[in-house]
Amino acid sequence: MDTNSFPDNNKASANNNRRRIIRTTIIIVLAVAIIALVVSLLTSGPMPQEVVALAGGDEKTNHIEDQEDDICVEIIDEYCDEDIPLDSLRDKDGIYLLVPEGPDYPGGPSALFAFINKTMVYPAQAVKDSIQGRVIVQFIVEEDGSITNPVVVKSSGLNRNQAYSSIFNQMDAEALRIVSAMPKWNPGKIEGKPCRVKYSLPINFRFN
Repeated sequence: MDTNSFPDNNKASANNNRRRIIRTTIIIVLAVAIIALVVSLLTSGPMPQEVVALAGGDEKTNHIEDQEDDICVEIIDEYCDEDIPLDSLRDKDGIYLLVPEGPDYPGGPSALFAFINKTMVYPAQAVKDSIQGRVIVQFIVEEDGSITNPVVVKSSGLNRNQAYSSIFNQMDAEALRIVSAMPKWNPGKIEGKPCRVKYSLPINFRFN
């Protein structure tokens, strides 16, 4: 037996593992970037209510959402083709960042936008000073659909005039209040089984 080949085999195995890790990292980064882009498209338009919350769900919006679902499934399929476990899609706390069947608000996007519009209380000082903005809130949709751990991951005051910081803080707080008041969602699933999924929701504060 030629024992001299062992180091070469170990080196090849290490290189294969390294390539797989790099490939996994690239796919996850691309997945997050694609979903962020789709979410931005979904919420880029003006919104109903006297002082507005989020764009309503129309045929165009629903079509974009269908594309988002296709993207998710395609990415998951690529992982399966590479024999990469779905656990690779979890964060350090074991919460999924992406699943084939994502969580959704009961009644769909239009019901979610209606809830936000109905629930939002636009900060009075922001109305007075004509301040608009966008807050992105990240939260966890638990296995039973409940919403936990809402946090602001992008403040309405990011890179803006800090003379209005107190108003931006009020808008951030209102976005958190809205998310905390949401009813249970339909949970995300893997192979039909509910799982914990991290979700980011943009909430726009706009005037008509």
